[in-house]
Amino acid sequence: MKRYAMLFTIAMTLLLSVSLLVAQPMGKGQRGDRGQGKGFMNLPNLTDEQMTQMHKLRLEHQKEMLPLQTKIKTARLEMQQLMMDQADQKTVEKKIEEIGKLKIDVAKMRYAHHLAVRNILTDEQKAVFDSHPMGMGRRGMWNDDDDNDGPDCLQGPQHRRW
Repeated sequence: MKRYAMLFTIAMTLLLSVSLLVAQPMGKGQRGDRGQGKGFMNLPNLTDEQMTQMHKLRLEHQKEMLPLQTKIKTARLEMQQLMMDQADQKTVEKKIEEIGKLKIDVAKMRYAHHLAVRNILTDEQKAVFDSHPMGMGRRGMWNDDDDNDGPDCLQGPQHRRW
């Protein structure tokens, strides 16, 4: 009986330890941390007005990007269909060029948005902002949600390596 009581005590101690460990507040660098007293991209001393302007710029940018993103996705689907139908090379290349032109437009819009955000910052904030490559957040500048531009994009989703 003493043995079971001791095993039970050990098990409960381990369970309590694990639950306390999991319940610890997130530390620096973990999800939800934006630095002490810092906001977007850990920019120092952002004012409420700057944050409001940044949010407005982001919403406007997202609204502007939506039609282009839809066109790109549609063109990709059309290209996949052309390839499944074994269309001639010129037709597929024309679709590839169409997608390329749309992506150039997206890159230009992203850069314009980058400059618009930068323009509302102080010199101190610009130094921090400029130290981060444009758009190199969690996905990178050129990576859309379903960016299939690698060498396997022509094979369809079942053949992608990533």
